[in-house]
Amino acid sequence: MPRTLRLVSSIPVAGSAPRGILSAEPDLVIRLRGSHPPAALFVAVDSLLAAFPRARIVLDAGETGPADDPRIAYGAEPDARVIWELEHPIVVLATPWITDCVAGLGAGDVGIVHLRDADGASLGMLRSRRAVRRAERWGSDEGFETAHVEATGIHLLRSDPRVEAWVGGWGGSAEFC
Repeated sequence: MPRTLRLVSSIPVAGSAPRGILSAEPDLVIRLRGSHPPAALFVAVDSLLAAFPRARIVLDAGETGPADDPRIAYGAEPDARVIWELEHPIVVLATPWITDCVAGLGAGDVGIVHLRDADGASLGMLRSRRAVRRAERWGSDEGFETAHVEATGIHLLRSDPRVEAWVGGWGGSAEFC
């Protein structure tokens, strides 16, 4: 038992992590780069944390986050099993597909996933720590496959999404995209 108690805070994956307590090391870090309008930032961060309650969101230093939430950090990103790099705010309207994608990343042949919407716009890139570290050791990306996937239920946010529709739970993609 003492060994298990020491490990629960350093192994953040399901089956090894606490069920309700946040681990010291997150399983997923979502890195949103740049400066964004407050409404878009709020909806993006809230939807991402709703989809991934144990994730950490990292915003650029100097950016003002939407809430005083310990899962929101600034500047340097913590080490995580998966990093999701975003250049633009997104909204997650359907979670099962993306949560399964993140859970399996790096466990099989795929180590990097480039996400895009139906129009081909980038919805970011998921990178497994395992794939990144293997590429650094080997000096190439040959150890894992890179997938290009159309993301279902994830959309780029417009600069002025309707926050009241988001928090009220009555908005669809037309309110946000």
